Amino acid sequence: MQNKHIAIGILLISLVFSGWLYWDS
Repeated sequence: MQNKHIAIGILLISLVFSGWLYWDS
């Protein structure tokens, strides 16, 4: 159960980070 939350957290962080890089350029 805990690993699922960690995976979702990493997915959200990577999504936000890629979006930030996209808008920054």
